[in-house]
Amino acid sequence: MSESINSNVSMTQIIIFLFVFILFIIIGMTIGDNNLKISYFLVVSLALFTLVNLYLTIGYYKDLRNSGGKQGMRGPPGSDGMRGDAGVCTFSEKCGIKNCEDQVYNYIIDNDYFDNSDFTRECLENPTLQNCNNDEELLKKSIAVKPIINEQIKKCKNSRKDWKSLVNDLFPPV
Repeated sequence: MSESINSNVSMTQIIIFLFVFILFIIIGMTIGDNNLKISYFLVVSLALFTLVNLYLTIGYYKDLRNSGGKQGMRGPPGSDGMRGDAGVCTFSEKCGIKNCEDQVYNYIIDNDYFDNSDFTRECLENPTLQNCNNDEELLKKSIAVKPIINEQIKKCKNSRKDWKSLVNDLFPPV
């Protein structure tokens, strides 16, 4: 605390204070009545004490205002906020999975996901009798799974996950 007082009071201010104090003493010496002289010195000393106190208080306040306090302990964590809407990737080039359609079709064919190894990519993408090797039953199955595949591709395109973590969501065990 004495450092802040020393930094607030300069030598010029001390000289001015002493000059004013000596001026009031000289004025007090000119008073003839002793009772009035005592009253005068009491009032002057009280006024000077109040001014010095006010000056130091303002200086101390300025020092405290500009310095930070001691950091307290960390409080308890708050509850999680509400979950936001699924956003659209606009700020990042890496968002989403590239070639979702290729990834989904390749996974279905490579892992025999719909329990039919006769599926070809052409048959799944565009179910026609020609694309399904002129097999009507394969065509019916391909037409039946087409909406599921479209939904999987849509989920893949809107996902923020990588392909490895998305596979379990898109292709649960049948």
